[in-house]
Amino acid sequence: MFCYNIAMTENTLFYRCLALSAIIHAGLLSVLPNRILTYAPTQRPIEVAYVQSFGQEKEKADISPEPVAPKERRQMPPQQISTSEDSKNILKDFLKTEIFQPEQKTDLSAQMDPTAQNPKKKSVQTPNIPGETFNSPEYKNYYQIVREKIRRQAYRNYRYIQEGEVFLTFTLARSGGLKEVHVDSAKSVEDEYLRRIALESVQQSSPFPEFPIKLQDKEQLAFNVIISFELK
Repeated sequence: MFCYNIAMTENTLFYRCLALSAIIHAGLLSVLPNRILTYAPTQRPIEVAYVQSFGQEKEKADISPEPVAPKERRQMPPQQISTSEDSKNILKDFLKTEIFQPEQKTDLSAQMDPTAQNPKKKSVQTPNIPGETFNSPEYKNYYQIVREKIRRQAYRNYRYIQEGEVFLTFTLARSGGLKEVHVDSAKSVEDEYLRRIALESVQQSSPFPEFPIKLQDKEQLAFNVIISFELK
């Protein structure tokens, strides 16, 4: 009986404590939710402060270039502005004259041509031979045709380096072909160049025109001609 009373007493105390705890928690639950929902912490704006040191401002001021007034730019001396252009031009001239200079070819024909050295004009004539007579007018006319053809060829061959006369004797066949030609050394200039030009002029002029009708009875005809090389 005594044990039962103790047990009942303990149970009553436990229930009382449990009831008291329930009352306390119920009161807290009734108060705390309203505080949690209604409480909002005040939000302050974020403030950023820029701090510049005196030393950094001074360095930036020293690095930035000073503004140049437009008047000062116009008054700058021209040689300071064109220095780079002048150096480029000097380099180009050097490359043209020294590095990329084209090879100069020796033109032998220009050296042999005296027009570059002597402004005088050349002249080639076939003058009449002193004391020369003609048997007929047909022979004279034909001879003049032959002589003029030789003169024109000699003018093309002559480079007017030397002057002098060359006396030649040649023979033509009836058809106008050249049979033989030679230089009369006693009556001609001693210059070998003029002699060679005279011989080549007669040879290159062949064939000549055929003999005229009144000379067809001749198998061949002999002619003398003087080729005069002059500078005027």
